[in-house]
Amino acid sequence: SYNTLINNTANSNSYGIVLYLSLNNNVTNNTASNSNYYDGILVHNSSNNNLTNNLTNNNYLGIYLYYSSNNNLTNNNASNNNYSGIHLYNGSDNILTGNSASFNNYYGMSIDLCQNNTIGGTGAQQPNTINNNGISGIYLTASNGIKISGNSIYNNPIAIQNSDGSNSNKAAPVINSFDGATVIGTSEP
Repeated sequence: SYNTLINNTANSNSYGIVLYLSLNNNVTNNTASNSNYYDGILVHNSSNNNLTNNLTNNNYLGIYLYYSSNNNLTNNNASNNNYSGIHLYNGSDNILTGNSASFNNYYGMSIDLCQNNTIGGTGAQQPNTINNNGISGIYLTASNGIKISGNSIYNNPIAIQNSDGSNSNKAAPVINSFDGATVIGTSEP
């Protein structure tokens, strides 16, 4: 707890960087890429951590928050991973802003059994860029209270996919047209 991990390279390991039962850490400007067998960065049963400006490419999962809450993920690049760029499992009150999750084999971001997490926002540097993923940009499974706003989600077969009653089965927004200034479609408050 209360550690700073900065400017490290962790390549070709089972895991790149792991925070286990740890809190109040800063993980900044690290590279955890290139065939870490499992995860580039794993945050396991840990809270109140800041992950900023990390590169996690070419792993099974880029960044994995497992039973972890109250973490901030900002300006990370989690792309070209075998499963998902960023995966949250059974966590709450995590905030994901300004991240890039692109060209992952399945999902840009996958949120599983989670509550009250925030993905993006409408303020400066809050939107995430989520594009060119194999199945979905954002995939929600049995998760509720997930706020998704302001993100740039494109060139995925499915932009936002809800399953197993996620977000009270609200339909994802549908964009019918865009004329360069005005978007016409559906939204859910």
